[in-house]
Amino acid sequence: MVKRRKYFLILIFIIGFLCISLDPLIELRKGELNRKILIIPESAITFDTEPNNDFSTAVEVIPNIEWEGFAWWDIDFYNISLNPSQLIEIYFEFTENTGPPEGLAPLKIYDGDHNILNSSSIEVGEFVDLTANSTSGIYFFSVEYYNSGDCSYNLTVIVPGWIPPTEPDIYEPNDDFSSASSLTLDGDGEPIEQLTIDPAGEVDFYSISLNQRDDISISLWNLPANYDLAFFYPNQTLVSESTNTGTADDEINYENAYVSGTYYIRVSDSDNYAGVYNLSIQVIEFGPGEDDLEPNDDFGSATPLTLDGDGEPIEQLTIDPTGEVDFYTIDLNQRDDINIILWNLPANYDLALFYPNQTLVSESTNLGIADDEINYDNAYASGAYFIRVSDSENYAGAYNLSIWVDLNEIPNAEFTVNSTLIDQGDWISCTFTGFPGDLPTQLYQWNFGDGTMNTTIEDPTHQYLLAGEFYITLTIIDEDGESSVSTQIIDVNAIPFADFNINESTIQEGDWISCTFIGNSGDLPTTYEWNFGDSIANVTTQNSTHQYLTSGEFQITLTITDEDGETSSLKKTIIVGNGVFIGGFPLIFGITSLIGTILILCRLIKKNKLSFGKKNL
Repeated sequence: MVKRRKYFLILIFIIGFLCISLDPLIELRKGELNRKILIIPESAITFDTEPNNDFSTAVEVIPNIEWEGFAWWDIDFYNISLNPSQLIEIYFEFTENTGPPEGLAPLKIYDGDHNILNSSSIEVGEFVDLTANSTSGIYFFSVEYYNSGDCSYNLTVIVPGWIPPTEPDIYEPNDDFSSASSLTLDGDGEPIEQLTIDPAGEVDFYSISLNQRDDISISLWNLPANYDLAFFYPNQTLVSESTNTGTADDEINYENAYVSGTYYIRVSDSDNYAGVYNLSIQVIEFGPGEDDLEPNDDFGSATPLTLDGDGEPIEQLTIDPTGEVDFYTIDLNQRDDINIILWNLPANYDLALFYPNQTLVSESTNLGIADDEINYDNAYASGAYFIRVSDSENYAGAYNLSIWVDLNEIPNAEFTVNSTLIDQGDWISCTFTGFPGDLPTQLYQWNFGDGTMNTTIEDPTHQYLLAGEFYITLTIIDEDGESSVSTQIIDVNAIPFADFNINESTIQEGDWISCTFIGNSGDLPTTYEWNFGDSIANVTTQNSTHQYLTSGEFQITLTITDEDGETSSLKKTIIVGNGVFIGGFPLIFGITSLIGTILILCRLIKKNKLSFGKKNL
């Protein structure tokens, strides 16, 4: 019975011991489940080396690595590089403690100037969140233990998003142009990883060889802080720079490298923060030998140029082999202007322009790789002109050629008429359909050939009052004084129009009258027919005379008919008296004139004037 009690007590003691021993592990597991702390392998544990009892001896902490520390009436200092407002989590665990079993360890975090930013007392197996301030750089934190007895502890600093380096930066040191690391790409555009800014504020330089007219694309990415990217010419002057804020990628694209040589890439830390970054570079090499205008080595084999657009460059032209000469032809009109630029040169190439008869117009022989340019205004004659590019340095390479042609616009005075056959008195409309030449056009002059005044508007109208065939002539003169003349014939059809004059409108019996035609005969020959209204036969002459043997009022009618069968008529009245006058008017007897006589008498009575001969009543 006693033995059983003894075994039972021993069993209770063992169970109690196990509960006390496992309690911290249970709490740790809770923390791991809740906070997702990294499980640190044995090989990743780093041992704290004393002394690290002040800021000057602080040990640099690598994130996510477990540190084993020892304190006895002691304070331990650590430092770590942080971004602005970077959150860190510190996990603290006692591993051996000969002092109070529930000792507290005060934890403090400081900025780079050693000012306290945050502090906390942590218990065994506890997480503490601490946050950096708004600037990046080196931060410090300390663990204090001033209780009696020794204290061993494990310390893990977790930095979210931190990527540990897997291998050292093989390009260091590369802190200036002179120590720039030469890059040889394994594959076009493959990333170069695990490059570092260390210590904070460092600058990394790289160099890469480019041929003239190569293209390069550079990407700076996977950044821990605000790093910037710059690209430099072989003479170390800036080509381009990318300074995106924060951890955004930086990118530079440089096309058509001006010269061959060693270009430089710079990565700088504007946040004063040490870290790891990636760099990707893609080079598109310019491939010479793509000149599809070859062979063109003399006047006889010169390549004709047809510009897609005025001034567009003709690229991928080559001097190959060394010392070659290239010839091109281009058609010009008389008085055209041409501008030719030879540019993007790898060596001293020269430019020349020749007349259609192959004699020299002009030449440009600038030294070195300076552009050559020729301007030729007011071409002397129309024809195929020649362009020559020559290599005066015995150097094969590629070049660009740009050509602008300012065409001399020659005026053309063409026009249309709405109708070339009209009737007399009709209107016509003229429309200019030619080309005005070099603007502004100085003169439009229209002559309609009928003796009327000329007009100077572009699209005129005109009325022809005369019949016949007329020449319409347009003359235009452009800004350069060049002129053009165009003519069209218009046929105006004559329309017959009957009109005549009578020498007397009032006569006496037995008197003669004369009728004179003053109208328009229309298209000849024309027939004329006179009817004098007194039963005497009609007359068919153009002008006629007639004797009235009886008194009365008569209608004289003229009818004309032209060659086209078109007719026109006109009537006029004549009064024939018998020698008796009342009030200055002839008294006309006869049945046909009775009414007229009565009306005349009434009119005289009204005026109180009656006369017989020369006496008035």
